[in-house]
Amino acid sequence: MENLVPIKIAVIVPVFNKLHLFEKCLISLCHQSHLPDELIVSDDGSSDNVVGLLKKIDFPFPVMFVRQEDKGFRLARCRNNGARIAGGDFLIFVDQDIVYTKNYIQKCELYKKFGEFLTPYPIRLSKEQSDNVTDDIIRESDFAHIIQQKQLAKLAKQQRSDKMNALWFRLKMRSIGPKLRGGLLAIHKEDYIKVNGFDEQFIGWGNEDDDMGRRLHKAGIAGRNAFIDDFPIHLWHPPHHIDGERVNQEYNSIRKIQIRRGNIQPEFGFNRTFGDDLVDVIEIN
Repeated sequence: MENLVPIKIAVIVPVFNKLHLFEKCLISLCHQSHLPDELIVSDDGSSDNVVGLLKKIDFPFPVMFVRQEDKGFRLARCRNNGARIAGGDFLIFVDQDIVYTKNYIQKCELYKKFGEFLTPYPIRLSKEQSDNVTDDIIRESDFAHIIQQKQLAKLAKQQRSDKMNALWFRLKMRSIGPKLRGGLLAIHKEDYIKVNGFDEQFIGWGNEDDDMGRRLHKAGIAGRNAFIDDFPIHLWHPPHHIDGERVNQEYNSIRKIQIRRGNIQPEFGFNRTFGDDLVDVIEIN
Protein backbone atom coordinates (compact mmCIF):
# COMPACT_ATOMS: atom_id res chain seq x y z
CA MET A 1 0.00 0.00 0.00
CA GLU A 2 2.93 2.32 0.65
CA ASN A 3 3.70 2.78 -3.05
CA LEU A 4 0.13 4.04 -3.63
CA VAL A 5 0.81 7.06 -1.41
CA PRO A 6 2.18 10.04 -3.40
CA ILE A 7 5.76 10.71 -2.32
CA LYS A 8 8.02 13.44 -3.64
CA ILE A 9 11.34 12.20 -4.98
CA ALA A 10 14.45 14.34 -4.60
CA VAL A 11 17.62 13.45 -6.50
CA ILE A 12 20.79 14.75 -4.82
CA VAL A 13 23.99 14.95 -6.87
CA PRO A 14 27.23 15.95 -5.09
CA VAL A 15 29.63 17.61 -7.50
CA PHE A 16 33.25 18.76 -7.58
CA ASN A 17 34.52 19.99 -10.96
CA LYS A 18 34.66 17.35 -13.78
CA LEU A 19 31.74 19.02 -15.55
CA HIS A 20 32.13 16.78 -18.62
CA LEU A 21 30.99 13.86 -16.45
CA PHE A 22 28.39 15.85 -14.57
CA GLU A 23 26.72 17.00 -17.78
CA LYS A 24 26.23 13.39 -18.88
CA CYS A 25 24.72 12.60 -15.50
CA LEU A 26 22.25 15.49 -15.96
CA ILE A 27 21.32 14.40 -19.49
CA SER A 28 20.54 10.92 -18.17
CA LEU A 29 18.43 12.35 -15.35
CA CYS A 30 16.43 14.56 -17.72
CA HIS A 31 15.54 11.58 -19.93
CA GLN A 32 14.29 9.18 -17.29
CA SER A 33 10.89 7.56 -17.88
CA HIS A 34 9.93 8.66 -14.36
CA LEU A 35 11.21 12.15 -13.56
CA PRO A 36 12.07 13.25 -10.03
CA ASP A 37 10.13 16.01 -8.32
CA GLU A 38 13.31 18.01 -7.73
CA LEU A 39 17.05 17.97 -8.26
CA ILE A 40 19.49 19.19 -5.62
CA VAL A 41 23.03 19.84 -6.84
CA SER A 42 25.40 19.99 -3.86
CA ASP A 43 28.81 21.46 -4.67
CA ASP A 44 31.92 20.71 -2.60
CA GLY A 45 33.58 24.00 -3.57
CA SER A 46 34.19 23.54 -7.30
CA SER A 47 36.39 25.99 -9.17
CA ASP A 48 34.54 25.10 -12.39
CA ASN A 49 31.38 27.04 -13.23
CA VAL A 50 28.74 24.56 -12.07
CA VAL A 51 25.95 27.16 -12.00
CA GLY A 52 26.80 28.19 -15.56
CA LEU A 53 26.30 24.61 -16.74
CA LEU A 54 23.02 24.25 -14.86
CA LYS A 55 21.62 27.44 -16.37
CA LYS A 56 22.32 26.16 -19.89
CA ILE A 57 20.02 23.15 -19.44
CA ASP A 58 16.24 23.23 -19.82
CA PHE A 59 15.29 21.02 -16.88
CA PRO A 60 11.82 19.41 -16.72
CA PHE A 61 11.82 19.69 -12.89
CA PRO A 62 12.86 22.26 -10.26
CA VAL A 63 16.61 22.54 -9.54
CA MET A 64 18.32 23.89 -6.43
CA PHE A 65 22.06 24.49 -6.06
CA VAL A 66 23.86 24.48 -2.70
CA ARG A 67 27.58 25.18 -2.35
CA GLN A 68 30.11 24.93 0.47
CA GLU A 69 33.67 26.23 0.45
CA ASP A 70 36.52 24.07 -0.79
CA LYS A 71 38.11 22.91 2.45
CA GLY A 72 39.16 19.50 1.28
CA PHE A 73 37.14 16.39 0.40
CA ARG A 74 33.94 16.84 2.45
CA LEU A 75 31.55 14.50 0.69
CA ALA A 76 29.62 13.57 3.84
CA ARG A 77 28.82 17.21 4.58
CA CYS A 78 28.10 17.80 0.90
CA ARG A 79 25.46 15.06 0.86
CA ASN A 80 23.90 16.35 4.07
CA ASN A 81 23.76 19.86 2.59
CA GLY A 82 21.63 18.49 -0.22
CA ALA A 83 19.39 16.48 2.11
CA ARG A 84 18.81 19.50 4.36
CA ILE A 85 17.27 21.63 1.63
CA ALA A 86 15.48 18.79 -0.16
CA GLY A 87 11.70 19.04 -0.08
CA GLY A 88 11.32 15.45 -1.21
CA ASP A 89 10.25 12.59 1.08
CA PHE A 90 12.45 10.06 -0.70
CA LEU A 91 16.12 10.83 -1.41
CA ILE A 92 18.06 9.34 -4.31
CA PHE A 93 21.78 10.09 -4.11
CA VAL A 94 23.67 9.86 -7.39
CA ASP A 95 27.35 10.67 -7.89
CA GLN A 96 28.21 12.98 -10.78
CA ASP A 97 30.00 10.21 -12.72
CA ILE A 98 26.86 8.07 -12.96
CA VAL A 99 24.38 7.65 -15.82
CA TYR A 100 21.50 5.19 -15.69
CA THR A 101 19.19 3.05 -17.77
CA LYS A 102 15.90 4.71 -18.67
CA ASN A 103 13.72 3.23 -15.93
CA TYR A 104 16.20 3.55 -13.06
CA ILE A 105 14.29 6.18 -11.06
CA GLN A 106 11.03 4.40 -11.80
CA LYS A 107 12.51 1.29 -10.20
CA CYS A 108 13.70 3.30 -7.18
CA GLU A 109 10.14 4.58 -6.79
CA LEU A 110 8.75 1.06 -7.14
CA TYR A 111 11.13 -0.55 -4.64
CA LYS A 112 11.08 2.18 -1.98
CA LYS A 113 10.00 1.04 1.47
CA PHE A 114 10.12 2.58 4.94
CA GLY A 115 12.71 0.90 7.12
CA GLU A 116 14.78 -0.12 4.12
CA PHE A 117 17.40 1.57 1.95
CA LEU A 118 18.21 0.74 -1.65
CA THR A 119 21.81 0.04 -2.57
CA PRO A 120 22.21 -0.71 -6.31
CA TYR A 121 25.45 -1.98 -7.79
CA PRO A 122 26.81 -0.22 -10.89
CA ILE A 123 28.19 -1.40 -14.19
CA ARG A 124 31.72 0.05 -14.24
CA LEU A 125 32.84 1.09 -17.70
CA SER A 126 36.41 1.08 -18.96
CA LYS A 127 37.94 4.23 -20.42
CA GLU A 128 37.32 2.96 -23.94
CA GLN A 129 33.70 2.18 -23.16
CA SER A 130 33.16 5.57 -21.51
CA ASP A 131 34.65 7.37 -24.49
CA ASN A 132 31.98 5.73 -26.65
CA VAL A 133 29.08 6.92 -24.48
CA THR A 134 27.65 9.84 -26.47
CA ASP A 135 24.90 12.21 -25.36
CA ASP A 136 22.51 10.56 -27.82
CA ILE A 137 23.22 7.12 -26.38
CA ILE A 138 22.39 8.48 -22.92
CA ARG A 139 19.17 10.13 -24.13
CA GLU A 140 18.02 6.90 -25.77
CA SER A 141 19.39 4.66 -23.01
CA ASP A 142 20.99 2.59 -25.76
CA PHE A 143 23.84 0.93 -23.88
CA ALA A 144 23.42 -2.60 -25.25
CA HIS A 145 26.36 -2.38 -27.68
CA ILE A 146 28.65 -0.82 -25.05
CA ILE A 147 28.07 -2.98 -22.00
CA GLN A 148 29.67 -6.43 -22.20
CA GLN A 149 28.02 -9.68 -21.21
CA LYS A 150 30.64 -10.32 -18.52
CA GLN A 151 29.73 -6.98 -16.92
CA LEU A 152 26.05 -7.96 -16.83
CA ALA A 153 27.06 -11.30 -15.32
CA LYS A 154 29.03 -9.52 -12.60
CA LEU A 155 26.01 -7.31 -11.90
CA ALA A 156 23.80 -10.38 -11.51
CA LYS A 157 26.37 -12.11 -9.29
CA GLN A 158 26.59 -9.09 -6.99
CA GLN A 159 22.81 -8.86 -6.76
CA ARG A 160 22.63 -12.50 -5.70
CA SER A 161 25.30 -11.87 -3.08
CA ASP A 162 23.45 -8.81 -1.78
CA LYS A 163 20.19 -10.76 -1.57
CA MET A 164 21.93 -13.48 0.42
CA ASN A 165 23.48 -10.94 2.80
CA ALA A 166 20.06 -9.35 3.27
CA LEU A 167 18.66 -12.75 4.20
CA TRP A 168 21.47 -13.45 6.69
CA PHE A 169 20.77 -10.05 8.26
CA ARG A 170 17.04 -10.77 8.62
CA LEU A 171 17.93 -14.11 10.24
CA LYS A 172 20.31 -12.27 12.62
CA MET A 173 23.29 -14.21 11.27
CA ARG A 174 25.03 -11.00 10.16
CA SER A 175 25.21 -7.57 11.79
CA ILE A 176 24.76 -5.84 8.44
CA GLY A 177 23.18 -6.76 5.13
CA PRO A 178 24.28 -5.52 1.70
CA LYS A 179 26.99 -2.87 1.58
CA LEU A 180 25.71 0.70 1.38
CA ARG A 181 27.07 2.38 -1.77
CA GLY A 182 26.94 6.07 -0.92
CA GLY A 183 26.93 7.34 -4.49
CA LEU A 184 23.85 5.24 -5.27
CA LEU A 185 21.92 5.32 -2.00
CA ALA A 186 18.13 5.70 -2.14
CA ILE A 187 16.29 6.15 1.16
CA HIS A 188 13.25 7.69 2.81
CA LYS A 189 14.24 11.02 4.33
CA GLU A 190 12.63 9.93 7.59
CA ASP A 191 15.04 6.97 7.82
CA TYR A 192 17.97 9.17 6.80
CA ILE A 193 17.21 11.59 9.63
CA LYS A 194 16.74 8.73 12.11
CA VAL A 195 20.50 8.04 11.97
CA ASN A 196 21.39 11.74 11.55
CA GLY A 197 22.57 11.40 7.96
CA PHE A 198 26.21 11.03 6.97
CA ASP A 199 28.86 11.58 9.64
CA GLU A 200 30.54 14.87 8.71
CA GLN A 201 33.70 14.06 10.66
CA PHE A 202 34.65 11.79 7.78
CA ILE A 203 36.81 14.21 5.80
CA GLY A 204 38.89 12.89 2.91
CA TRP A 205 38.20 9.89 0.71
CA GLY A 206 36.66 6.73 2.12
CA ASN A 207 34.66 5.05 4.90
CA GLU A 208 31.72 7.48 5.23
CA ASP A 209 29.40 5.14 3.32
CA ASP A 210 30.47 2.04 5.32
CA ASP A 211 29.82 3.98 8.51
CA MET A 212 26.36 5.03 7.30
CA GLY A 213 25.54 1.44 6.37
CA ARG A 214 26.53 0.14 9.81
CA ARG A 215 24.39 2.76 11.55
CA LEU A 216 21.34 2.12 9.37
CA HIS A 217 21.51 -1.63 9.92
CA LYS A 218 22.00 -1.12 13.66
CA ALA A 219 18.82 0.98 13.59
CA GLY A 220 17.00 -1.88 11.86
CA ILE A 221 16.93 -0.13 8.47
CA ALA A 222 18.05 -2.89 6.13
CA GLY A 223 19.77 -2.65 2.76
CA ARG A 224 18.28 -4.07 -0.43
CA ASN A 225 19.62 -4.49 -3.96
CA ALA A 226 16.72 -5.26 -6.30
CA PHE A 227 18.31 -3.78 -9.43
CA ILE A 228 18.98 -6.18 -12.28
CA ASP A 229 17.09 -4.97 -15.39
CA ASP A 230 17.67 -1.27 -14.68
CA PHE A 231 20.88 -0.12 -13.08
CA PRO A 232 23.41 2.70 -12.69
CA ILE A 233 26.42 2.94 -15.01
CA HIS A 234 29.71 4.33 -13.73
CA LEU A 235 31.68 6.38 -16.26
CA TRP A 236 35.44 5.93 -16.18
CA HIS A 237 37.69 8.62 -14.75
CA PRO A 238 41.08 8.67 -13.00
CA PRO A 239 40.75 7.66 -9.33
CA HIS A 240 40.19 10.33 -6.68
CA HIS A 241 42.64 8.62 -4.34
CA ILE A 242 46.10 7.05 -4.46
CA ASP A 243 46.45 3.29 -3.99
CA GLY A 244 43.11 3.12 -2.20
CA GLU A 245 44.47 5.13 0.75
CA ARG A 246 41.79 5.92 3.32
CA VAL A 247 42.59 8.74 5.72
CA ASN A 248 39.70 8.04 8.09
CA GLN A 249 40.71 4.58 9.29
CA GLU A 250 41.39 5.56 12.92
CA TYR A 251 38.13 7.48 13.32
CA ASN A 252 36.28 4.71 11.49
CA SER A 253 37.58 2.13 13.97
CA ILE A 254 36.43 4.24 16.91
CA ARG A 255 32.97 4.65 15.42
CA LYS A 256 32.66 0.91 14.73
CA ILE A 257 32.92 0.23 18.46
CA GLN A 258 30.50 3.03 19.33
CA ILE A 259 27.93 1.82 16.80
CA ARG A 260 28.11 -1.74 18.14
CA ARG A 261 27.22 -0.25 21.53
CA GLY A 262 24.16 1.46 20.02
CA ASN A 263 25.44 4.95 19.18
CA ILE A 264 23.85 5.31 15.73
CA GLN A 265 23.81 9.12 15.58
CA PRO A 266 27.09 10.94 14.90
CA GLU A 267 27.78 14.18 16.75
CA PHE A 268 27.89 16.06 13.45
CA GLY A 269 25.42 15.02 10.77
CA PHE A 270 22.11 16.10 9.29
CA ASN A 271 21.06 18.13 12.32
CA ARG A 272 24.44 19.71 13.17
CA THR A 273 27.04 20.76 10.65
CA PHE A 274 30.74 20.09 11.19
CA GLY A 275 32.47 23.29 10.11
CA ASP A 276 31.57 26.93 10.62
CA ASP A 277 31.63 27.94 6.95
CA LEU A 278 28.22 28.87 5.59
CA VAL A 279 26.62 27.42 2.48
CA ASP A 280 25.12 29.32 -0.45
CA VAL A 281 21.78 28.23 -1.88
CA ILE A 282 20.58 29.26 -5.37
CA GLU A 283 17.28 28.43 -7.03
CA ILE A 284 18.16 27.56 -10.64
CA ASN A 285 14.61 27.31 -12.00
